[in-house]
Amino acid sequence: MKKDTNFFDATYDEAKGSFCYRSGMMVYEECLIDGVLVASGYNTAGYPLNVLSNYPTRLDPNLCYEPSAFHLEIDGQCLHYDLSFVDFSVDKSEQSVHAVLTLVSNVKPITVKAHTILDGSAVFTRFLEIENCSDEIMRVSRMEILSGGLEKMVCFTEKT
Repeated sequence: MKKDTNFFDATYDEAKGSFCYRSGMMVYEECLIDGVLVASGYNTAGYPLNVLSNYPTRLDPNLCYEPSAFHLEIDGQCLHYDLSFVDFSVDKSEQSVHAVLTLVSNVKPITVKAHTILDGSAVFTRFLEIENCSDEIMRVSRMEILSGGLEKMVCFTEKT
């Protein structure tokens, strides 16, 4: 009997405000910190960052110029801060997981849904669904679907 090796899941830790996406051995985490969804870290060990004892547990968003996990400007106004959590849902099938993180802006009447699809490979799909909750016309000025900090790795080279 062939063993299924396609592992994938998406979880929300309410106490820490963290969202963990795992697919195969790839792990990507985000945290909602002071109204900003920030990229918290990556690894290829297959374990959530909070269980790795010899690994930096989270990226420090204060060390990043723009730590947001996505960037969104509507009519020239930044909306990737002052966000409030609404919901985190996970739809799981045999082939994939489709997680939807719903956030609402406290700056403009906008709802943002960050969709993440995992299929057991080391790659995931991300797209944003942006809903204008007003009667006014709004224009997207800037949008980056996935952004944030990257860890600084120490590289060792042989001296000759």
